[in-house]
Amino acid sequence: MLYANYNLGVIYFNQGADKANAANSLKSNEEFEKAKKVYEEKFNLGAPYLEKALELNPKKSEDDQSLNKSILQILKQLYARTNQTEKYNAIKAKIEAK
Repeated sequence: MLYANYNLGVIYFNQGADKANAANSLKSNEEFEKAKKVYEEKFNLGAPYLEKALELNPKKSEDDQSLNKSILQILKQLYARTNQTEKYNAIKAKIEAK
């Protein structure tokens, strides 16, 4: 279940990132706001899967540690892009504590 959650989260995150990058090139504020809702929705769909993957990761092996670091980095970006400051700060603190 760990990798299934991780992979689903990454898929949604990547879709959101693609949509966010495309939105950045829009000239109209109205168009950007519509696009923002779409990419934030993708990020928000991915967040629970990534959070669950972080929870399920046993962090025992080197591979587990590497995956944990990756999940934390993705969640940090996701929370930054969706203005979830408290969650962003919590993840940032976990990363810096390593």
